[in-house]
Amino acid sequence: MEQNIFDYYSVDGRSIKQPQHGLNILRMSDGTVKKNDGEVEVII
Repeated sequence: MEQNIFDYYSVDGRSIKQPQHGLNILRMSDGTVKKNDGEVEVII
């Protein structure tokens, strides 16, 4: 099953529309949560 990014969150837990520079929390379509720390990556 392919994982897609479902939602982005800032470090303080606010939902954001797109990733920002710094730490981002990614909620994936399968329910898992990952972190992206540093570079903004675009997945199409």
